[in-house]
Amino acid sequence: MNNRSRYRWFLGIFLVLLFVVAVPGAEGIPAEPATQGPDLLWSIPAAGSGMYNENAGKVSCSYDGEQVVVGPGSGIIEIRNREGDLKGRWQSQQEYYTVWSVGISRDGSRVVAILSDPLQEHSGKVLYLNGSGGLIWQKTLEGPFGSAGISDDGSVVAVTDRDRISFYNRSGNLTGTKVLEGMIWSMALPGDGSYAVAGVSLRDFSGNLYVIDNNGTVEWYSTTRHRLRTVSVSGNGDYLAGSDIGYLRFFQHNGTRAWNYNSSPEIVSIAISYRGEYVAVGSQFFLRYFNRSGTILWQYEDPVIPIRSGAYFSNVAMTDNGEYVVATTRDNRTLLFNNEGKRVKEFESGSWVSDMCLSGSGNALVIGSGQEIRYFDTGIQPLPDTRPLPETPQSQPGPTVVPVTSQKSPVPVLNILLCLIIVILIAARSGPGRR
Repeated sequence: MNNRSRYRWFLGIFLVLLFVVAVPGAEGIPAEPATQGPDLLWSIPAAGSGMYNENAGKVSCSYDGEQVVVGPGSGIIEIRNREGDLKGRWQSQQEYYTVWSVGISRDGSRVVAILSDPLQEHSGKVLYLNGSGGLIWQKTLEGPFGSAGISDDGSVVAVTDRDRISFYNRSGNLTGTKVLEGMIWSMALPGDGSYAVAGVSLRDFSGNLYVIDNNGTVEWYSTTRHRLRTVSVSGNGDYLAGSDIGYLRFFQHNGTRAWNYNSSPEIVSIAISYRGEYVAVGSQFFLRYFNRSGTILWQYEDPVIPIRSGAYFSNVAMTDNGEYVVATTRDNRTLLFNNEGKRVKEFESGSWVSDMCLSGSGNALVIGSGQEIRYFDTGIQPLPDTRPLPETPQSQPGPTVVPVTSQKSPVPVLNILLCLIIVILIAARSGPGRR
């Protein structure tokens, strides 16, 4: 082979390598997941009016956001899916009832709701419904108001009624009850429903934080200087917190106090990630984000000072893994933050937000007000379930595949054929060297 033939061979190999590298393969180049939105998927009007208006717009989301229970007002309870389709509906025959609160199990199969009479002339009711809005059982409260919590699988329901907390199973049978020393202001239930944490206000305006198992036995309690405004518990039940005016207390489930935080504005809302790694706290002017050790990782101060005094970040929620936090403000906005404190989304509401829920997976946000209930796609790629895997041997699902913009195509086959053609042509042209 002479120098010219050798040069042609080298040139051909170089062109083949360049062609293979330049043409994309089957997998293509994955695109960065785009954060789109906020996209309003659907909205419905709230049915409240007059004194019922402030109680309208109650909402609660399933983990994946595929099921949401809403209380538009006037004793109406609806279950809708992500597309806004009505999957079930229940309405009280007594016109004086309004929906005080709603809750839904993690899988969306069970719903609990509290009905109340704003005029306080009639006792309240607790309802337990299936995912189609069918009434399974109901109980009458002693007082006009109360609160309710439901376990992940709907097998445990905790109900507060003045100074009493009661636990029921899915058949409506009472499994435990306890009368506490003061009025119960707030209550929270972990995912397994094994216990409840309750915040109590005493006659002298001091308070207690109670942990009560679902048989009605007090596991332990902690005395506070003021009434307990709000409480929260991690989904796995390992950590819990309560706010004593401007004083935040963070505990392990066994009663060990992990840390405290003193805030000048009153703390009105708390959210804890599923495993307790992160805590979001809302007060009159600040939204603060802590780690499990009590260190503030970031805080946000809204530049708009409210005209009227009172709670500012009045509703706070976060995804199960704590990667995203959402909080409502007094000027009808709902703000979405990532775990670095960057505000990534803003959602508007026509009136003051009375209730809000963020799906544990992060892809759905529902905002309730006296005017309407709005369901948004947040644009967040749905997050995997952070609950521990079952201990019993089971077939494990495959890894989560993140979609990419390109799809498989026959390009690699064409690449090979074209490379072979180039090599054959070069070999044919080079032939035997000239003599």
